[in-house]
Amino acid sequence: MEQDLLLARKNALFDMISRINSTLAGLPVGKLRIKGGERPYYYHVTPNGPAGGDYIKTSNRELAGQLAQRDYLMRVLRAAESELDALSRFEKRHLPVQPEAVYETLTPYRQALVDPINLPDTEYVRRWVSESYEGKSFTPDDPAFYSPRNERMRSKSEILIANTLTDLGVPYRYEAPLSLKNGKTIYPDFTILRIRSRKVCYFEHCGRMDDSDYLHRFMRREQQYIANGLIPGRDVFMSFESATDPLNTLSLREELRALFVEQ
Repeated sequence: MEQDLLLARKNALFDMISRINSTLAGLPVGKLRIKGGERPYYYHVTPNGPAGGDYIKTSNRELAGQLAQRDYLMRVLRAAESELDALSRFEKRHLPVQPEAVYETLTPYRQALVDPINLPDTEYVRRWVSESYEGKSFTPDDPAFYSPRNERMRSKSEILIANTLTDLGVPYRYEAPLSLKNGKTIYPDFTILRIRSRKVCYFEHCGRMDDSDYLHRFMRREQQYIANGLIPGRDVFMSFESATDPLNTLSLREELRALFVEQ
């Protein structure tokens, strides 16, 4: 949409202006004057120097290059600032508020009273996360690990996954119930919401892959997902570890970012 293109261009200009200002801070002050002839002569023009500038010796040709670069960047900077100003004025005068954004302009009291046509992502996420559910129960013998959100979890690896998802801004539910076609209920480790597409998917951490009984249970769980139209690699994703191959935190972060942080 027009607003999206406009925002992308404005962000590009902001980035360009920031980079130019950073570069200018490291360049010498003044301007370059070039006098043509059989060969060019370069002069460094400064506010307190001669009107025509100080001659730049051949041995100091690097200064001429720096001044030329400064002059060029100043012209680019003025052009970028001018375009940014024009885009801002155009946006204010000609682009209406998007219908989907009207809800966000309401006060919280009004938001609580209306039924929006399209929920903004922030409100959709807030409602999704706040939905109550009854998770899988714990036995007295189950270990007790707690996330920063005070969620009880079954392993330190699950705490690490939860912390990483939170840090990446990925909404999740821990061990939320999932009803299968055969009437049974399973509890995926993490039910994940992809914000932009609003697609729900699942993430399982398989933490004892060197345990044969655990491995068989994992294979049965995978078949349950497939039988219910939830395909590994599309709807269900997994991480693995064993006693000899623990969870790699850097790899985990990159995996979760690639899977669930939509650009």
